[in-house]
Amino acid sequence: LNAYREWLKVKFPELAESYAEPPCTRPSEKGADTLPWIIWRLFSMEALSDFLGHCSDVAKSASGLETMTCLTTDPTNASNAARGGNFFASAERMDALGITQYYMISKPEAFIANMNLDLAYSAAAVYGKPMWIIEYDARTDIPPENFRRLTYLAVGCGCKGIMYYQWRGDHVFPDSPEGNGFGLLNCDGTPTANYPNALNVISLVSKLSDYIVNATKYDSGVAILHSDYAYMNADAADNSGTESTFGKLKNSQLSATLAIYTELRKLGVAPGFLRTRDLERMKPRVVIVPSWKLLSDAEREEL
Repeated sequence: LNAYREWLKVKFPELAESYAEPPCTRPSEKGADTLPWIIWRLFSMEALSDFLGHCSDVAKSASGLETMTCLTTDPTNASNAARGGNFFASAERMDALGITQYYMISKPEAFIANMNLDLAYSAAAVYGKPMWIIEYDARTDIPPENFRRLTYLAVGCGCKGIMYYQWRGDHVFPDSPEGNGFGLLNCDGTPTANYPNALNVISLVSKLSDYIVNATKYDSGVAILHSDYAYMNADAADNSGTESTFGKLKNSQLSATLAIYTELRKLGVAPGFLRTRDLERMKPRVVIVPSWKLLSDAEREEL
């Protein structure tokens, strides 16, 4: 709480006194003041990013080795206001952006799977860093065709490295959360139905790895505006009170962004994602704003 109050003095000095006590929940009534929730969640996101960045700094200082995140939640998820994942912040502080990806490859979820990867690539590209998938879906019952499509999707989105989760399924015991859930091998060591296919796909990608790693992703010049403020604003407006069941949360900023992204992809346009602070340096030809009213005053002014 002390850290929040000090942060408030720097980021929102005009609110430091009146908003010194962070809210416990989102507003429960329509039309109520959403700003306390917005700035509390922005602080929480920044605090998490700073913690991960600090860990990276310590690890690099002690080892001299490069760092990246090894487990992240997806910012393209309606629950991210509570979780606080931030691809841009991780890419800024670390040597590579490592992400987790478990979206399905079948329609309509294929578009959000694609969008999450494009968001990650864009965040890494802003800082000249590579994007890796550190934890990619390789469940024991994954259809071989889906494994192939997931892999090729990652390559097509500019991913420079993939680590599948995982080699062998977890042991099954009475209350195991993921007993034999993920792996190219079953927990007893026998190959899954996907195993021969996975060997072929991974062999092909490895054979082409020099081309993939050294390739530059085509830049369409079209960017969708990414705004953490708008995301938190929508979370406060669309979900009331203590509601926190991840599957029931809504977010109109996310819905609008996905709708725009999907239509562009159907038209053959591969958009990137940029924040207002990135526009002058990255110089996109077209910027699409999902929701003007959800942006902060500072973002509107920058635009």
